Amino acid sequence: MSRTIALVLALIQMTLVSLPARAQETGDPVRVLPIVPQRPLIHPEGARHLRVTAVSVDIDALDAIATTAISVTVANDGARPAEAELIMPVPDGVAIRQFGIEGLGEGTATLLPRDEARRVYDAIVRRMVDPGLLEFIGTGAVRSSVFPVPPGATQTLTLTYEQVLPKSDNRVDYVLPRSDALASGGAEWSMTARVRTSSVLGAVYSPSHRVTVEPAGRNAMRVTASNASDPGPFRLSWLTSSGDAPQMSVIACPDPRRPNAGGYFLLLAAAPDPGPGTEVLEREVTVVIDRSGSMKGEKIEQAKAAAIDVIDGLRPGDSFNIIDYSSTVERFAPEPRAVSPASVEAARAYVRAIRARGGTNLNDALVEALGGPVPGGAVPMVLFLTDGLPTVGVRDEVQIKANAGKANDAGRRVFTFGVGYDVNTPLLTGVAGATRGSATFVLPDEDIEVAVGAVADKLDGPVLTDVTLRGAPAASTGWDHPPVLRDLQPGDIPDMFKGEHLVVAGRYTDASQKLTFELSGLAGDDRRTSTLVFDPSDATLTHGYVPRIWAQRQIAALVDAIRQAGADGSTPEKELVDEIVRLSLEFGVLTEYTAYLAAEETDLADAFDRDIEDGVMFLSLGEGAVGQAGQNLDAMAVQRRAGRGAVAQEINRARRLGADALSVQTYFDADMRRVDITNVQQFNGLPMINRRNQWVEPVLLAEQQQEPDRTVAFGTPEYDALLEDLVAQHRQGLLANRGEVLILNRGQRILVRNPG
Repeated sequence: MSRTIALVLALIQMTLVSLPARAQETGDPVRVLPIVPQRPLIHPEGARHLRVTAVSVDIDALDAIATTAISVTVANDGARPAEAELIMPVPDGVAIRQFGIEGLGEGTATLLPRDEARRVYDAIVRRMVDPGLLEFIGTGAVRSSVFPVPPGATQTLTLTYEQVLPKSDNRVDYVLPRSDALASGGAEWSMTARVRTSSVLGAVYSPSHRVTVEPAGRNAMRVTASNASDPGPFRLSWLTSSGDAPQMSVIACPDPRRPNAGGYFLLLAAAPDPGPGTEVLEREVTVVIDRSGSMKGEKIEQAKAAAIDVIDGLRPGDSFNIIDYSSTVERFAPEPRAVSPASVEAARAYVRAIRARGGTNLNDALVEALGGPVPGGAVPMVLFLTDGLPTVGVRDEVQIKANAGKANDAGRRVFTFGVGYDVNTPLLTGVAGATRGSATFVLPDEDIEVAVGAVADKLDGPVLTDVTLRGAPAASTGWDHPPVLRDLQPGDIPDMFKGEHLVVAGRYTDASQKLTFELSGLAGDDRRTSTLVFDPSDATLTHGYVPRIWAQRQIAALVDAIRQAGADGSTPEKELVDEIVRLSLEFGVLTEYTAYLAAEETDLADAFDRDIEDGVMFLSLGEGAVGQAGQNLDAMAVQRRAGRGAVAQEINRARRLGADALSVQTYFDADMRRVDITNVQQFNGLPMINRRNQWVEPVLLAEQQQEPDRTVAFGTPEYDALLEDLVAQHRQGLLANRGEVLILNRGQRILVRNPG
């Protein structure tokens, strides 16, 4: 054998020996996997080592044109390479600008219109035996080319698309489709947006997530979602502003169960542009400092710093005073002083000299702050701080509120600050609410100066006061008719300030004709009024989050009514308890008082009856549903008026009053621990509760153990027909959960057996 032949044979042998080792090291690539970052990763069995770890969204909107850049990072925790593709639900009408894969350059991505996207969704649902994608039926999709994910590594892909956003009068709406499912797959999300307009940008609002909005010039805002990882579509709306009257727009949803009985609305309003021709009103600001002995140390120093910051932030034309109290009440000046370098320097010296000692004469301090005339044309405000219960003078909560009401002839707005846990929370909330102000509770580990400063910043530049909203049939010539707008939240609309927006939730009771909304307020002695004609036929079930926002606020207002009425120890009114329970069941909004409704051990067999009368569904509540709620409201809302549990309730209430459509329901318990209600979720505002390993519409909880009218199995023709019917009603998300699902559809109780 020649040396050449021997060398060739040796090379062949080396190759044959090395191939198995290499195959064992890398293996064949895992089958193609669809990556849907809005839900847990959808993949075949045996490929669960691939996961989405992070999603970053950057939105750049100019007027009604938006560019969205989405970066998705995928990790391969296995020892074999994987091949994957992106399936991204997107709104109709988008245009793909770029699809890139880190380190691999440009990839290819195809835009699928809604019909073609549905075929893809259906195929994945059937192939993976997972109904999760059903909630995206009705949206388009982007489908990428296959991309590799090396073993033990990550891969980042970026999709950029542009779209023309829907516009309604002066309102522009942006939606990023994402799953409402609570199981988000563990990916960390970040979402930021830059909104720019050619005209003045009046208001930016998200009904879906908590956002921070920062000015970036007269015509621009930067928006950051603080709870971006929470599930649900990301929604953002903005208004342009012009002229000397408030700008407004209405987002509406018909009543999903009572289609002939009106519906629910959110009114988004922007204050008039504080430019030439728009008057920014002068302010009279009274800062009230608690200097009782319990404030000694860091608390009094923070309170004094906060007072100085407030005074330093006033403008020429404003006036101010300082009141400090312990067992006695003192004031900086007999009458409010006009802002000047001399008066401000004197106020600083007065505040620095304050020392903490003595008891808490809260009643006299409050009466002193609210009494006396107001400089002509000024908006009067009181920033009232306390860290304790009344210990000197009048101590009775009912009498203190009555005295404050009598003293406040000038209509001063009171903004209260409760520091720590030893405060009467309903008292501070009640005094503030009665004057169109607000209550803030500063926890022991929080900075008083920061809390006061955050409120004071929002009170800069009042534009409209005594704001009112009313509605009438558009064809009418006056307002002498039965009301068509009901249950407005907030009931007393606050003043509108420069750069701030207003969101009012409510019900409209007439869907048969166009309605006129009128929003007006005082700018000094002048009344500024805006009107808007609303056509109920424009209301859509795609705005299913609107009823839930209203319900959250309505429940918060009812709980506050119970707390305020309970100042004399009165037990909760049954009518209020009934309504809280009914709203909780119908809208799936559970609180610390009603969380028991979803508990496994709660027997609801005789709790309530569901009936239909004249085509309208209603719940007739029994003692099994409301009895425990009444006890909880009495024990907590009425009896706990100070301490951790009382502060927790006020924080919970404030979150619901200012609520967006939070997908994850939370509250703070009596020990100030956060409680997540993880067995309740919403699909486009439609609630589902997981009880006894079954997802149930809340109105069927009492009938859960009864035989259903129909049983439908996944993958059958009956299932397909039911899905089509729910799609027509924008309710297909009800089928997106795994396991058994019990729903009410067209009067029938239907048990759907999805894959477990």
